[in-house]
Amino acid sequence: AGAEGGVYVGLFERPFLEETARFYSAESSAFLAANPVAEYLRLAARRVLEEEARCGACFAPRTMGRLRAAMLRCLVERYAGALVESEASGMVWLMRNDRWESLRRMFLLMRDAEGGGV
Repeated sequence: AGAEGGVYVGLFERPFLEETARFYSAESSAFLAANPVAEYLRLAARRVLEEEARCGACFAPRTMGRLRAAMLRCLVERYAGALVESEASGMVWLMRNDRWESLRRMFLLMRDAEGGGV
């Protein structure tokens, strides 16, 4: 079946994606609780890029899209409400304080999450 077959998916890809989700769920929860939204968005964008680089260098091509979608679920979809609604540092705060790069990052992450990571 090769790299695209059941052994790769069942014994490697699925457990890899599950463990990746666990790791980033724990990290993101702790980081967002202790940091403003702008810092969290920077972390989320950096983590997605880091994982894409590792994935592209090490894994079957099919894994990239699945990894990206899993990361966006953990880092963005899970916290979308908090990222937007946080009175202390959310979307309205970012707009009122001219944090346009952070707003751009928020938009791009949410757009990608909405599109399933593609």
